Amino acid sequence: MLEERGILTAHDLACAQDGWVRKRMGIVGLKTVHELRGIACHALDDQPAPRQTTCCSRTFGEAIRDKGQVHYAVMSFAERVAEKVRHAGQVAGAVQLFIRTDPFDQNAAQKSVSGSATFQRPTSDTRVITDAVLRIFDRIWRDGYGWRKAGVLLLDLGDPTSVPASLFDVIEQPDGLMAALDEINSRFGRGKARLGLARKGGEWRMRQENLSPSFTTRWGDRRRSAKCVRAPARPARCRWPAPACRGSRTRP
Repeated sequence: MLEERGILTAHDLACAQDGWVRKRMGIVGLKTVHELRGIACHALDDQPAPRQTTCCSRTFGEAIRDKGQVHYAVMSFAERVAEKVRHAGQVAGAVQLFIRTDPFDQNAAQKSVSGSATFQRPTSDTRVITDAVLRIFDRIWRDGYGWRKAGVLLLDLGDPTSVPASLFDVIEQPDGLMAALDEINSRFGRGKARLGLARKGGEWRMRQENLSPSFTTRWGDRRRSAKCVRAPARPARCRWPAPACRGSRTRP
């Protein structure tokens, strides 16, 4: 379409007639042309809106039928999602938990269950969140299914300074435990300090045998050369780049 019109470069597109662009490319295409001309059509959003929800969910390495294994996975997700909310400087008003089987396994019984709970007062305390998740988990658990995925969502996120209080609310000062856990994990690595509600290893862990190394973000994955070979120094009289350099001769 553009080639038939003689538009081969971005400059050609910027010089196209607005009427033709609007008719053939729509309003999005017209805005693109205006942006090429230096006319701002989309404001720069340097301060994204705060999140309203956040989630931590994983697909298990295999179908899990044992309630204890799924319990450990759910507790791990609850701890992680609470940590994410604290890092964002927010609090949650409600929590939701879901577990489901593998929808692609046609030979297995299918089931998907979920439940939610509302906090008496918005919070980001891992102890409060995991306690609510545990009650939901005991309520929605069903035996006889091979569960393949679970997730914990925190809903109604907001600023802790703008949380409305009622006449009967008992506002307790933080005891500093969550701040201490976050400080330890920030210094020594995520998951180094936990509440002990979930085991570190289990059947529910994701399969990561073929996980790509993180060369730029993890010291243990960085590449190491077997031998460091220094390039030979060029002669002092050579004033040409290395490929053109041949011994001590200089090009005329």
